[in-house]
Amino acid sequence: MLASWQTWNGQAGTIEDQAAWEDLVGLRSREALEKFREASGGAAVLGEALALLNLPPRSEATVEKADQLLARAAEDPVVAAEAEYYRARILQIHRPVPDLTAAKAAYAALITKFPDSAFGQMAVVKWALITAAQARKADREAVYREIEAKGAGLSNLDAARDFHLLLANTSARWEMPPERSLAELRAAEKTGTLSGRIAGDVLVRIGELSNLLGSREDALAAYTEFVRLFPRDRRTFTLRQQMAEKP
Repeated sequence: MLASWQTWNGQAGTIEDQAAWEDLVGLRSREALEKFREASGGAAVLGEALALLNLPPRSEATVEKADQLLARAAEDPVVAAEAEYYRARILQIHRPVPDLTAAKAAYAALITKFPDSAFGQMAVVKWALITAAQARKADREAVYREIEAKGAGLSNLDAARDFHLLLANTSARWEMPPERSLAELRAAEKTGTLSGRIAGDVLVRIGELSNLLGSREDALAAYTEFVRLFPRDRRTFTLRQQMAEKP
């Protein structure tokens, strides 16, 4: 939704357009829907589709209507990448029976068509998520390498963060060498976009993995940063105790 607002904000538009996006970001979907229907242009059609997807109760009919609107919006080059991204999302999560294979193909097409777009790069994350979920146990190493290659060179920091966190979680779930998870967590941290609980969770995991791999100095650095940033977190007391322990 925020990305949609940024898309609109880079164009010439009416006061009604602005109010519609503000309503949508503020979760006032019905008010946003009415305003988008009174506006014109690809961004307004995109906004109408997103408002429909967020209007409770969501039904199969409203999802189908939203998909039709997104197909229309995709004809406008200004919002085409975003419209195609949300069409893929419909396949992935909004249909009564998700079609992950079709969603994966849609994300792959988006990546090829809009490789430098924020939505093309976020599509890499969604493609990777589905690819990992569909991987057979015997193929995990090859699939992991394939995912790594697909995400190489991501320039959008939000996409890069989510991609590295996905790989960190995947390597841990697949019981791969802990060095992989640690490297991915550090790469996510390096994007500078971690915040809130996720930032704290990453610091704790970096500390735990560093300890596991015998680097107490790195573990202490991660725990110290966690305690500084999250002094009221329930984990702080335990981490202080670990920091005080002799090696």
